[in-house]
Formats: sequence, structure tokens, C-alpha cells
Amino acid sequence: MPAAVDFDDFLEGVAMRRYSLAAVMALWALVALPSLVQAAVVVRMSMDDLVHNSSLIVRGKVTVSESFQDKERGRIFTRHTVTVLETLKGTKADTVTVVTLGGELPDIGQIVPGEAELKVGEEVVLCLENTAGGFSVVGMAQGKFVVDHSKTPCPLVRDTRGLLYVGEKGKSGSVSKLSGMNPGEVDSVLTIDTLRTLIHRDEGTR
Repeated sequence: MPAAVDFDDFLEGVAMRRYSLAAVMALWALVALPSLVQAAVVVRMSMDDLVHNSSLIVRGKVTVSESFQDKERGRIFTRHTVTVLETLKGTKADTVTVVTLGGELPDIGQIVPGEAELKVGEEVVLCLENTAGGFSVVGMAQGKFVVDHSKTPCPLVRDTRGLLYVGEKGKSGSVSKLSGMNPGEVDSVLTIDTLRTLIHRDEGTR
């Protein structure tokens, strides 16, 4: 049986880290912009920043997804098993457990806008951080990529349409403001070879 998730640690260590002070201050705008309510307001992370803040980066296939509920708080989470095909950064393992916010049970479901969505059967590249109960995806949907084998070289496709950017975090950790609120999109950010180059460069600067 999988280890129980310590929800206080998980929520404090994952969800709270995902929102910067700037993002929290920007939430008031959603009152005046109801069409944007279904988006999570965040600071955009550069690829260098995603790589640097990940303790583990893997290419793998999602084999199992199981939602469960925290009975005390009523929150729903989903625990995913990912079979590792390649470890790009961090300690090698045959499988990793990834916990995401939200999920669907027979009689109830919860949607967390902007959270990474992992689907069984997908081949993905995940930027992960270690938390209580399993790994979480760095930067919400920013840290999850689908490997597109229909093209050569294979691009890594990212869907960030559930995110709304209010700033951009660079390699130095500083945050610059963007003009207005910028919605996420579906984009081919880079290839697996380009990602390997970024990881090697990051490891060389540590």
C-alpha cells in the first residue's frame, strides 16, 4: 500500500511554493475579470529556472493514475505512477510517484486550474521536486511536457492554457513584470536534446 500523504506538508511544501507574492497580489484582478477565474495566476519560469529548481527530471510513461480524497480536509489528489525510460537529472529509479492537486472520484471531482495533467499512456518529460508522499511537478503545468513522436527531432509539447502569467522569473531568481496578464498556450518549447544541454549547463554551474 502506498505511503499516506502528509497533507499539511504537501500543501505547504508544494502549493504554497507555486505562487509568488506578486501572483497573490494580482488575484484581486480576477474579481473584475470573471472570464479569467479558471486560470491560476503565476510567475512564468524560464527553462533554466525549471531545470535549476528540479531535483529530478525524467522521461517516462504514465502507467497508473489513482485519485483519492483527504477525508479531513475534503481535498482530492491524484497519485500517478510513471515508468522511467530515462533519468535526465537526479537519482535513477525504475518508477516515480507523482502527486498532483485535483482529481475525479465516482461521486465527486475537483479541478485545479493550471495544475499539470498526467494521462495514462502519455510519454512525458517531467520536472519534479521531492515532497511528502511523492514528487510534484515544478511550476504546475510549466514543468510537464509531452513527447511528440510524430516529428523529428521529437519536440516537447507543453500545455499551459490553465495559467495566467503576471511576471517572469529569470536565472538569477529576479522577477520582471510583463505587460498585463499573459495567458498560457500550447507550445513546443524545445527538444529533448536541447533540454539535455540545459541540464548539463546547469550542473556545470553548481
